Amino acid sequence: RTIKGELMAGAGVMIVSLGLVAMGNIHHGLAELLRTELTHRGAAVGDLVADGAERMLLTGDEFALHRFLHDTVARNPDVSYAYVRDAAGLVRSHSFPGGFPRGLLDANPSQRGMRLVDTPEEGRIQDVAVPILAGRLGAVHVGMRESRVRGRIVRLVVGWGGAAVLVLTAGLAAAYWLTEQFTARIERLIRFTEEVGRGNFDV
Repeated sequence: RTIKGELMAGAGVMIVSLGLVAMGNIHHGLAELLRTELTHRGAAVGDLVADGAERMLLTGDEFALHRFLHDTVARNPDVSYAYVRDAAGLVRSHSFPGGFPRGLLDANPSQRGMRLVDTPEEGRIQDVAVPILAGRLGAVHVGMRESRVRGRIVRLVVGWGGAAVLVLTAGLAAAYWLTEQFTARIERLIRFTEEVGRGNFDV
């Protein structure tokens, strides 16, 4: 093993380790940022639906409420479903074309807040609950797709990963050049030391 090889190995391990740590932090930070953004978006959609549903529930217009929920899901690609649950816990209207799924009521029984729901069709869903008329008319639930968040994370990480590869390549090239310069001086010093050891003080 040469000095040059040891220096290059150490520099390579350090640069690659730093790159992997940076990519891990970027991935985690992006995931948290996009999930938070999705939750805020779900709350905003839920507020809009709650405002509309309040008027329809007070007037008893069930057909308009049903159409309103379907239109909300159709207009928002991030929204998987929307349903209205009255104060007694009964579902008044929903956007599911094949009927209301079992177990969804138990997944998030609250009138406010967000809970994660695992579904067989679309994976993990953020179920965001927003009260209607301060909860006196129940609550609207909006399901936000986390699959779209994961897709955006993958695209962003691939982009950042390509940039990281370029930076790592440049770092390794710089490390190689510095190692060459450093080891050349060390080897020259070793040759001079050997010459002095032979009695050649001219060096």
